[in-house]
Amino acid sequence: MTGFYSYCVDTKKDITHLFHRLATTIVPESTNSRAWTYQLRALPSPQIDLLLLMVYLLTSLAIAHYSVRLCRALSRNKLLLVVASFLSNAWAFYGDTWEHVQCVLKRREIGFPPALDTSLDTYGRTIHFGLLSTGTTIYLVACLLLFRDMVLSTRTAQKVAAYFRLCIACAGFLWFGWVETIDADGPEQCRSLLSHLMHVVLTNVWFLMVVVTACGAVFREFRRTQGGKTTETTKTTKRKVG
Repeated sequence: MTGFYSYCVDTKKDITHLFHRLATTIVPESTNSRAWTYQLRALPSPQIDLLLLMVYLLTSLAIAHYSVRLCRALSRNKLLLVVASFLSNAWAFYGDTWEHVQCVLKRREIGFPPALDTSLDTYGRTIHFGLLSTGTTIYLVACLLLFRDMVLSTRTAQKVAAYFRLCIACAGFLWFGWVETIDADGPEQCRSLLSHLMHVVLTNVWFLMVVVTACGAVFREFRRTQGGKTTETTKTTKRKVG
């Protein structure tokens, strides 16, 4: 376990260093040709806070939308769809997005009900943890569907592509399940601009990509099933005609 933890620590250091270099290469922190500067390892400005809030909310709502589509493709049970829609949209507002909102409110010294503070031992924290667990469950279901798509793929190119998609999904789960939480600030602390950048790309966008890919896997299986039924019907018709 110690070796795995050391591997996760080294991985996070490497990814953090890589993101820092990429970001500063694309937009240097300071140059002589412009008046404004920024620091990736500092807390974001109020304008960037607002932009991050929009990004978190939009990506979370998109994840919720495709999660419901995934449930609709797997089951026609109306009660299940209602529950999935409620939990997904509740997660979008009181899950990852709320962590950022809570942090901004504390930094601005704006009061909000203590029951909603996820850093305190309240029922709000329990609900928040439950919604995060729901999001993790959706991600695991998406990974299982991608594994099933890989097994059911018949052509070599399709199987290789499905294997690649499954590896990406598993890497994403390893990131936000273990690596990202190592040496991270507590819920009462705010993320730096660099941590926000990594979280948006490697957690939210990655999560969205995996759920969308899982939806595509379900629809591919549906087409394979329909194609098989059509072929069988054609063969039966030819036998009857013959």
